[in-house]
Amino acid sequence: MTIGIPKTIKDMSVYINSDFHMGDVQQIVLPKITKNIENFKTGFSSVPIELGIEPLTVSITMLEQTKNMFKLMGILGGRFADVITFRASQEGYSSSNDQNSIKITMKGIFTEIDLGTVQRGSINTYTLSATLSHFAYYIENMSEPTILIEPMTQKFILDGVDQLKTRKNALGMK
Repeated sequence: MTIGIPKTIKDMSVYINSDFHMGDVQQIVLPKITKNIENFKTGFSSVPIELGIEPLTVSITMLEQTKNMFKLMGILGGRFADVITFRASQEGYSSSNDQNSIKITMKGIFTEIDLGTVQRGSINTYTLSATLSHFAYYIENMSEPTILIEPMTQKFILDGVDQLKTRKNALGMK
């Protein structure tokens, strides 16, 4: 049994469309992957039935308010389909090469800007939230995602295995 200190995120960057953000992103709350379960009532009990996954959302807390945040919402002539790329360096302490990269790509629509609380003499934050139509999580192997979810194209791939293959075959989809 190996007991060690877990790897930690040492640094991160976020690209929103093609705008590079490093140092002005305080935190990013990544999507929760939650199964959508409905209980089917039988004679004396209920049985859970899996109906897919809940919608994916992401929120990004920024340290500086800019005109571009309103463009992301489409308020100032922006686009509605946005691309978010999160990159991180994750490092451990057991050896000099105990590190890996994390990359997450997301596409979706920004749905909310929380302008936060403004206070004199302090760093003020705002939070952008988006609902996603694409989520790909890469760790270590940057050529193939560990998780890929695209509801519109019926893609739900975990570690290279298409979780919806049988269903798509039954429907005549490729």
